[in-house]
Amino acid sequence: ETVLPVVPAHDRPLPEGVLPVRVYQADSSDCSNLLLARTPTAYGCDIARLTGEQNFLPPFAAAVDSSSLKWIIKKKVGDRIVYPQGEVSVHRTMQASVFQAGILLDEKTFSALFPDHQGANFFLIPDQQTAAVCREYLADYGVTLQTAAEFMARAENVQNRYLAIFLQLGLLGFILGLGSLLLLLLRNLLTRKDEIIFLQETGCSQSTLFWLFCSENLSLYLSSALSSLLLLLLVALFARLHLPTLVLTWVLLCALGCTLIAFCHWCFFRCHRLPQIASGQ
Repeated sequence: ETVLPVVPAHDRPLPEGVLPVRVYQADSSDCSNLLLARTPTAYGCDIARLTGEQNFLPPFAAAVDSSSLKWIIKKKVGDRIVYPQGEVSVHRTMQASVFQAGILLDEKTFSALFPDHQGANFFLIPDQQTAAVCREYLADYGVTLQTAAEFMARAENVQNRYLAIFLQLGLLGFILGLGSLLLLLLRNLLTRKDEIIFLQETGCSQSTLFWLFCSENLSLYLSSALSSLLLLLLVALFARLHLPTLVLTWVLLCALGCTLIAFCHWCFFRCHRLPQIASGQ
């Protein structure tokens, strides 16, 4: 990468093997930007030379890193991305590419959309020998060289950092939710202790009381779980989230909650000492 745009002169062309990439800076569409990238950064280069395919992209079409497209740009193949000078359609996706901070365009499309952006700031270099020549060539432009492995490691580090934060926050919310559920169940049972004693004195067995109170709390829990499922379906519809994963997670949490309710009631009626019925005279 260079600080200043590089326009090769006729008497001093770029070293052989170097692929210049023109850059239109807009919204970053990698994991360092959690906001929606409505106009992502655009990269333009000779697509045929890069991929070896003449028809890799049709005119005014873009290739986008799949993760960026799903999580940052929030679009899918066939959608259109609008720029002030025109628009492009998402034609295909790429896996773990160095263009994941934006979208990749053919140089003719890039020139049509951004005619005022001359020169290249981003270069792809095939080997160490070419890198040494390229460093000397670009020294006056403020050049920074980085291997593709280092670039991808930095991108994955940013991604993993955010994933770790979300995982920790999710785990904290999960623990707080379980603790709150247990406290509510315990408070409910202790508050209704006199009612439990009365029912026991009228002849209800421990197993009958267990099923009575457990089914009551389970019905309340399942009702709230179904309400949350409806809200989750609405969120998945508008946010384009992966519905099967959300439903599977909901089923697992619902099953865990039901198990926790049943276990809490079983422990209470088994371990909590209640007054025994006195034998009649």
